[in-house]
Amino acid sequence: MRKNRSVFATVGAVLLLTGCRPIPSQEPVSFSSGHEELQAYPVPSQGYYYNCLNQSQKTAYGEMYNACLRFASHVELTPLSQNDYLVACQAFTMDHPEFYWTDQGTQYYFNNYGSVVRASYDMQGNEKETFAQLEDIAQGIVRSISYDATTYQKLKYIYEYIVWNTDYDTSPREEDRLGQDITSVFLDHSAVCGGYARAFLYLCGKAGVDGAMVIGDAANMTNGSHAWNIVRIASNWYWVDPTWGDPVDEPGIQSINYNYFCVDDATIGVDHFIDRTLGLGNKGISFVCDYPVCQDSSIDYFHVNGSYFEDYSPDLVHMYIRKRIEKGHVSRISMRFASGEALENAIEDLIDNYVVFDIVSATGTQSEVIRYSANEKLHILNITVVVQ
Repeated sequence: MRKNRSVFATVGAVLLLTGCRPIPSQEPVSFSSGHEELQAYPVPSQGYYYNCLNQSQKTAYGEMYNACLRFASHVELTPLSQNDYLVACQAFTMDHPEFYWTDQGTQYYFNNYGSVVRASYDMQGNEKETFAQLEDIAQGIVRSISYDATTYQKLKYIYEYIVWNTDYDTSPREEDRLGQDITSVFLDHSAVCGGYARAFLYLCGKAGVDGAMVIGDAANMTNGSHAWNIVRIASNWYWVDPTWGDPVDEPGIQSINYNYFCVDDATIGVDHFIDRTLGLGNKGISFVCDYPVCQDSSIDYFHVNGSYFEDYSPDLVHMYIRKRIEKGHVSRISMRFASGEALENAIEDLIDNYVVFDIVSATGTQSEVIRYSANEKLHILNITVVVQ
């Protein structure tokens, strides 16, 4: 069953605070030895939010990373404030989707001075084996990418893999994962936005592409909470939303759109609203992480594929549709216009006046059913030709 993108009721609690739960300070935990002797921990290059942290938070982040590399069920922390711990915990979880269990519930403990000194993860005992399984799957996907692929081509391959192999589904699943982590995409093939965004980031890391997972609100959703990504190509940054690339379809029909693939601030800002506090602001925690300006629109799908039109020119649009059909791309033909007026003119000509049927017939394609949808905010027209 295909997803219903309007249902996002389960995102907030898991996504925004990653399940970090405190143990009351009336139950202090102390550590008398060994903590100072921990070897220097490696901090990975891929860690966008690590660079937003203060030194105390970075230390805790590194200790979490070191513990997860050993599949430890708990981590001893250099004492830090509760707020610093929660910031480090959120940053670490968002930077490292490979340690999927850190997003399934974390408890943390205080010492007698009110500092957080320990954290423990809700683990099932099979994390090491599942981690290896996920690594094998990811390596197989990345190896399928052409060795000479550009960064853009790598991103497009990853985007398409996730969309074609994942269904949006908010129904309960085993171990209450709720579709938020990478196991939901690579093992269950069924996820919600947190799963899509984490899986995209995970594969980007394997393919050597810099990026981050982003959270915030989005329009036309039950509770507004949503997750998507930001990626870097050369010196420019772009927004990507793999969840919204997986459109709602009727049974038996599967398609993909690129409305939010490598887009600029103006496009994503139409209906995506970033939470720069990583969900911590509504908990009274002072923390803000900034994002690069995304100004380049030259490599979004429509510009790259010649389907962006400044106005509605019947000759140009008809030619584009005809060429797409002749090349066999009939499942979904997408065009973006510079204005709402141009979009309205396209709909009037192609749909209301049935001109699209004449274009399809002229290519020799037999079809009695043509579906269309329009994104009025982005001025996008999608046409689906059902071949008989």
